[in-house]
Amino acid sequence: MSLKKKFLDLKEQLSKHNNSYYNATTLISDLEYDRLKSKYEKFLQENPKFVELDDLGVGAKPNSKFKKIKHISRMLSLANSFNLDDLKDFFNKAENFLNHANIVPWQQLEARIGVRVIPIPVDPSGALSLESAKTLCSKHPVAVIAVGHVSNAIGALNDVQGFVTLARENDAYSVIDGAQAAPHMMVNAKELNADFYAVSAHKCCGPTGIGVLLGRRDLLERLPPWQGGGDMIDRVSFSGTTYNELPWKFEAGTPNIADTIGFATALDYLDSIDFKGAVEHEHRVHSHLTEAMLNRDKVDVLGHPDHWVSVCSFNVKGAHPTDVGTLLDQLGIAVRTGHHCAMPTMEHFGLPGTTRASVAFYNSIEEVDRFLDALDRVIGMLAD
Repeated sequence: MSLKKKFLDLKEQLSKHNNSYYNATTLISDLEYDRLKSKYEKFLQENPKFVELDDLGVGAKPNSKFKKIKHISRMLSLANSFNLDDLKDFFNKAENFLNHANIVPWQQLEARIGVRVIPIPVDPSGALSLESAKTLCSKHPVAVIAVGHVSNAIGALNDVQGFVTLARENDAYSVIDGAQAAPHMMVNAKELNADFYAVSAHKCCGPTGIGVLLGRRDLLERLPPWQGGGDMIDRVSFSGTTYNELPWKFEAGTPNIADTIGFATALDYLDSIDFKGAVEHEHRVHSHLTEAMLNRDKVDVLGHPDHWVSVCSFNVKGAHPTDVGTLLDQLGIAVRTGHHCAMPTMEHFGLPGTTRASVAFYNSIEEVDRFLDALDRVIGMLAD
C-alpha cells in the first residue's frame, strides 16, 4: 500500500473516532485509541524520513547532538510559552538579543522578562548585514542571535553560517528560521550546526499548522516543557512530577496524527523526485523571472541580493500593489500583495507593501512568461 493510501485510510478512521482519545471511557474507545496510536507509532518507525529529515539534507542521525521535535505548531514562538524563571536562567548571561526574523515572540519576552531586542540592519541589497551584526556584538553583550535563513519578503539568502559562527564567537545561542529555505535548497542542519533550526511543513508541500524544530540535545534537555498533557510526563504525583525523555517532553496531549502523516507524505514525495535537479530547475526559472523584472523600466524590484531564492517582490511605478495584484488575478495570475508578514522590511525601504511573485520547482519558464505578459498588460493600464 502506498504512503498516500495509508494516510488516507488513517484519516478516514480518525474521522470516525474524532473524540478526544484521553477522554474515552468505553472499552471500544480504549481499544480504538490503542490501535490507532500503535498504527501511528509504527508509521513513524517505517517512515524515518519525517523523524530525521535526512533525505532532504535537513536533520541529523539519532546518535548526533541534534534531537528532533516533531509537531511543534508554534515553531520558534514556543519560547514565549516557557516558564519565565527558567527562561531568565537560560538567558542569564546578557540582556540583549540580536534579531530580525521572528520579531514578535522576542518582543513578548522583552516585555515579560526584560531582555532587550536589537534588530540587525538590512543592507541595500535586502540581506541581513553580517558586518553590522559584528559591530553590534562588539558594543553589546549578546544572548541570542535569531535570523531567517531566507527573507520572506525579498527572497534574500542570508549568510546564516556567518551568523551561527558569530553567535558561537560571542558565547550566544543561534536560532535559525528555515521555513523559507528548506523547500528551495538542500539544507544540511548538521553542517550548519545552529543551536536551533525550524522548518514549516506547509512550505514543504505539506499541511499547515505543523513543523519541525531541530535543536541541540543538551539545550533541549535544559529547556522546560512548554505545555502540559499526556505523553510529556514520566511520573506524576502530588509530591512532584518528572518529565518524559526527548522529544516526548515537548509533545503534550493527543498528537497531531493526521498532519504528522501528511507531512511524512510530503517528504516522501520530495524524496521521490530528483530534489537536487528540482532545485537547479527552480534556480533557472527564478533567474529568468528576476532578470526580466530588472529589465522593465516601469517596475521597481525590491532589493537585489547576490543570492535570491524563490520570490521577486516589486512595485509598478505609480500603482498600488493591491491594484496590480487584483488585475493580475483577473488575468489568471496568482501573486501576493501587502507587507508579506515583514512590516519592518517594508518600513526600511519606505514602502506600504509590494506585489510578490513566487516560483517553486513545479513552475516553468513558460509560466513565468505568461506572468510577464500579464504584467505588461497591467503596466499599460496603471503605470505613470
